[in-house]
Amino acid sequence: MDQNTLLAYSKAIELATSHYENFPVISFIIPKKYLYHIAIIYYFARTCDDIADLSEENVQEKLNKLQEYQFKIKNIDNYKNEMFFNALYYTFTTTKIKPDDLVDLINAFIQDLKVNRYHTFNEVLDYTKFSANPVGRMMLDLFNCGNDETYLLSDKICTALQLTNFLQDLKLDLKINRIYLPLNELAYFNLKEQDLFNNVYDIRFQRLYKHQINRIRKLFFEGSYLINYLPFRLKIYIKATVNGGLSILKKIENYNFDIYNNIIKLNKLDYIKLFLFNGYKQRKYIKSKK
Repeated sequence: MDQNTLLAYSKAIELATSHYENFPVISFIIPKKYLYHIAIIYYFARTCDDIADLSEENVQEKLNKLQEYQFKIKNIDNYKNEMFFNALYYTFTTTKIKPDDLVDLINAFIQDLKVNRYHTFNEVLDYTKFSANPVGRMMLDLFNCGNDETYLLSDKICTALQLTNFLQDLKLDLKINRIYLPLNELAYFNLKEQDLFNNVYDIRFQRLYKHQINRIRKLFFEGSYLINYLPFRLKIYIKATVNGGLSILKKIENYNFDIYNNIIKLNKLDYIKLFLFNGYKQRKYIKSKK
């Protein structure tokens, strides 16, 4: 590994440790030899997400940038002279992480620029196939435990994490005119799009959110069977990640689903609890299902 590659990895780790997420991107649980690879994937994901959401460029300029990233990743042999792509090339050639998964992830950011409404839950699930599931698959490949069964279980966890984020960030998404809640489910609970923009908080909204949370929690629990197939350190990491998602759902419930007037996020104490009481709910659920 040359100095430029090492510098790129170091900058990626700095970004991963400084940016808030609902799950521990960089953790003491992860073997040191894997941290560089996790960080560089996060770097590209965060960079592309910021292009889609925070950049002041017009939509076409954003699309051009994201598609350029995809092109370079698909043809990464030709872009090894660029610092961060050099590090990414090193990751692809020294681990089992597949470039196609990162390309799929960027597809989600491209979709965000083209689609801002989802009529059914199945449409939302189609989106999470790109926005969330590739992350878990890359993690499994990094630890050499990716196969059809583990991918399927990981997809449930990653989808649940993404759906949790949608509930948590409803206000932020509304500011950029995006609604990830299925419109037909809004209608079922007698809500309209404008009600969300007007911050309508009543029994209809509470029932809508309760329905979402029950479904998401079920996905977390089903996906938790994944821990039976993982090496020890990844098992602890995934338990903490799942518990982080479950903690966010519980916080939303504790605020009686009022995400308009409350900030829903994990604090330092919450992160400590994720590891101290790691995996209890999942183990209890799995035991009860046997």
